[in-house]
Amino acid sequence: MPELDPTVFAHLQISEVRRRLLKAAVFGKHLTPDQLEHMAEQLAEGLRLYALADTHCIRRHSNSPLRDDSRTQR
Repeated sequence: MPELDPTVFAHLQISEVRRRLLKAAVFGKHLTPDQLEHMAEQLAEGLRLYALADTHCIRRHSNSPLRDDSRTQR
């Protein structure tokens, strides 16, 4: 089975958390601390993957490294 693109996996992780929270809200379901902790970990992993993909995208498409322009002004 081919490995998922990191942004696709991130989207799946975040969507799963959203779906579970909406389901709990709609049906008045109480979530245990363990369930909430697991969802928080899924959300954090999804956001980490999005941030990592964004960082790689910026570096890959940039002709020069990111720099602090305040150092070049005199």
